[in-house]
Parts: sequence; structure tokens; C-alpha cells
Amino acid sequence: MKGICSIVLDKDKVFLAFACKKGKSYFFLKEEEIIIPFENNDIIKFLNSNISLIDKKIRESEKNFSFKTEELYLQSPWELTNARSVNDTIPFQKKQKVTSKVVSQAKKYLEDKFLDWDEQCLHHIIFDYYLEGQKQTKVPLGMVTRKLGLNSFIFSVKNNVYREIEGAFENIDRDFTALIAPQIGIFCSVPLKPQLDLVAVSMGYEKTYFVAKIKNCFYFDKGFDFGQKDIIQALAEKFMITPTLADEVFRRYASFRETPYSKEITIKKEDSYLQVSTQSLNIFLKDFIKNNIADIIEKIKEKTSKADFILSFVGRLNEKEGFYNFLREILGLEIIIPIQASAVSSALGCLDYGFYRHFEKILDNNAPFLQRIVNTYHEYF
Repeated sequence: MKGICSIVLDKDKVFLAFACKKGKSYFFLKEEEIIIPFENNDIIKFLNSNISLIDKKIRESEKNFSFKTEELYLQSPWELTNARSVNDTIPFQKKQKVTSKVVSQAKKYLEDKFLDWDEQCLHHIIFDYYLEGQKQTKVPLGMVTRKLGLNSFIFSVKNNVYREIEGAFENIDRDFTALIAPQIGIFCSVPLKPQLDLVAVSMGYEKTYFVAKIKNCFYFDKGFDFGQKDIIQALAEKFMITPTLADEVFRRYASFRETPYSKEITIKKEDSYLQVSTQSLNIFLKDFIKNNIADIIEKIKEKTSKADFILSFVGRLNEKEGFYNFLREILGLEIIIPIQASAVSSALGCLDYGFYRHFEKILDNNAPFLQRIVNTYHEYF
């Protein structure tokens, strides 16, 4: 079978999502993780030191699921990814019919104008088109105009970073397909609702990020200082245990469902034992998490100037029982489950966007049949 793999780096782990192609779609296989810290944000040094371990995990999955990886995506770290909102008008020498080729040329014009000479475009997502001053939210294919305006977002990284990432994968005989912006990987981890205001929140080890699409515009932030690390630290301080032991307790016993008071767990400390009811444990955890998530949501509302939206949550808490109902209870928002409910990273969103390119495809239905095939599948040639 033909396989797809995506890789996401967090401060404490590497996450990998695997899928197999099925016609024009794919079916998800599994999300894996490797405990390799990514601490100093030097992605090139990290890959050069750990690429063989990542390749080993890929080969294990290829063997277990009987596929060969044909597409390989890496989610770019937030610190390395540039994002620009751009708006400009491209004049033509004479009236032209808008085709997919004309739109592609207009996008290239904006990229050349707004990107620095040493930057490489990852994604160019158009929100609005303007023809003779008239706003169009859909691609105005077939319409005739003397100038074409675009309102769009461009995501980019430095050329040398992209080349060195490609080189790291070449060293293990892997063909690197593309780098995916983290904003896109997170947002595409949830079911897309094109006509609705949607916010995707992703909680990692140290930070929580959000990506919102409100009225044809992206909103995001460099991250809030809240993650699994803070939950573990709070648990350690509350019960006076080591962070390592607190991490084990969190993994084994944390739940957002109601738990009977009579159920107790015994925690072995250095030279003594601590009896804790699971209800007391989870009440503390829920209160701590509730306060932090509620604060983040309020900041998102301020950032987007929007008080009501659909929310989806991706991250370390997704695998805990009752988490989505817990969110509905504390936030009063419509909550939708990610495309993979138990996913604890945006690796599948990274894979999903790499495969489908939801926001960047321009299908010219007026073009000849063979040309439409090339436009749709050009990335495979």
C-alpha cells in the first residue's frame, strides 16, 4: 500500500501520524510518539541528531501495516514560520478571463512582492477576490477583468531552513514532500466548517495555541503559557510528590468523568505511602484546568472580537474520558470533536492538509478535461 506520514515536534516528544492512500482520499492508521525532547528550537540540529530514530519508527509502522511511505510532511515550528496578511491588486495589460492559471500568476505576483528574497512560500490562501472593485468570496473563474485584487494569507519559512530539512531526510533516503505551517496543521485537525466561525485550540507540553477562522480571516497567537507541564507541576505541588510521579498519576488516573469517592489509589512516595481518592484528585485537576482554559478562551474572544464560535480542542487532554463534555459544561460553546477524537497532537491535521490542500486548490471547471486533471494532480507529477 501507498502510505503517508506526518511529523510534529513538541518540547518533550515527537508525534507521527500514519495513513494509507485510498483513491483520492486516505484512511487513518495510527498516531505514534517518540520520547525525544525538542528543547532549543533548532530544528536542523534536532533533525540531524534524531532523524535515524524517526526513520526507525517510520520503518516499524511500514512493516506493521504493510505500506511504503510515499508522502512525508513535517509541521514547521511556530518560531520558524512567518505569516502575513496581504492585500493588493494585480493589473493586466488588457482584459483577461480569470482562469486557474491567471489566479496562480496573481498569487506569484503577491509572493514576489511581499516575501523577502530568502523566503520560501509554504501556503498562499486566498480569502477574497476583487474584480473591478467588486468583492468575490469564490474563485471568479470565467469572469473578464482588467485587474484582479486578492486578500490573502501567506505562510513562509527561510529558504536555507527548508533546504536543510530536505537534506536531513535525504540522508535517510526519504523524499520529503512539504513543510506545513503549524497554524494550518492545527486548524485542519478539526472538521472544517467553511461558512461558520471556527476556533481550533491545541494544547502541547508547554504552550497552548489557537487558530481561528472568523469571517474569512485567520487569527492566531504565539501561544499561551499553559500546557501539560503546568498540570503536572500543579499536581506535584498539591500532593507533595515529584513531577515524575505526578506525571504517572496523571496518565493513569486523570479523568473528567464522575468518579466514586470510595475509590482510592495508593501513591508511593520516597519513604511513605499516600492515600488519595480519585474523586479528590480529579476535582482538583478539573478546577485547575477549568480556570486556565476559561482564561484562554476569554483571551481568544478578545483577540477575535467574537464572543460566540464553534470550538474544537486538540492536544494532551483529548484522550481523557469525558473531556469534551467537560468543555461543553464549563464554556457554554458548541464543541466539535477533532477528525480523530483521541489525537494528542496536530500530526493528523498536518497530514490531512498535506494530502488535500483544502485552501489552495483552484479548480477551473471551464478548462479542458485533461487540463483539469493536471491542475488537480500536478503535485504528483
